[in-house]
Amino acid sequence: MKKCHKCGAELLDSARFCHNCGEKVLLETINCPNCQTENPIDAKFCSSCGFEFYGKGPRNNVFEAPPTAESETELTERFSQIFKEKVAQEQDIELLPAYLERFESSGFKPNFELRIRQLAEQLQRIRLQSIRPQTESEALMRRALHGLSDYFFIHYCKDMNVVSLPEEILKYENAVLDT
Repeated sequence: MKKCHKCGAELLDSARFCHNCGEKVLLETINCPNCQTENPIDAKFCSSCGFEFYGKGPRNNVFEAPPTAESETELTERFSQIFKEKVAQEQDIELLPAYLERFESSGFKPNFELRIRQLAEQLQRIRLQSIRPQTESEALMRRALHGLSDYFFIHYCKDMNVVSLPEEILKYENAVLDT
């Protein structure tokens, strides 16, 4: 049974007001807005998902699954789209098959796959922790994928490029990949 926080009278579980003093009954539990788990009223974090009741949101969960293959697939598809657009706009679209062959056969592909995995993890953190996840994740994704494509054209396709790209642009795109 519950007790009134003012006078200590024992209350019925369904009581909303104390039958002895008329004081409003305080809730003893709080439901998590993230996962609906019932938690003690004085809890700072949800016992199930780690949601911070008086802060920004869920805590990082070390046991949480890494980003899904779906997000990595989405990033790869976006990169492919950007890659094709850059070939069409900055190089010669007829060389697209040769660029794709170079991508597959060069040492860039393992670095690309690693960077996509890292980017998926960064995007997942942004989506969980940011106030504006859509805006921030879109900006990061665009900057990183354009940087990756420029890195590939500059470091792996110098001999194929119709238009030479200066390596200095990589500094501005923050696309550093050590090969």
